[in-house]
Amino acid sequence: MGQGGTDSRWLRLAVGRPRVRSGVAWLAIAAAWLVVTIADGTNPWGYLIAGLWALTGTAMLTVAVRDLRYGRGAYAPPAVGDDG
Repeated sequence: MGQGGTDSRWLRLAVGRPRVRSGVAWLAIAAAWLVVTIADGTNPWGYLIAGLWALTGTAMLTVAVRDLRYGRGAYAPPAVGDDG
């Protein structure tokens, strides 16, 4: 099975080099926003915002887990011998 470098190109372009905790934080914000929206009543904009936050958090978490697995992005080893 290949590393799948090209299939995450668009996700990486959208979210950069996130860490796992960033994706989890965005998903927690989405869940909290959804709870507030449900408790507040019928506001379709609240559901839309919660969905967008969940989508962004899922994309960040996907890229971060893939980076962690293959040692890329934020989880890449430091460059050796790069004195500048």
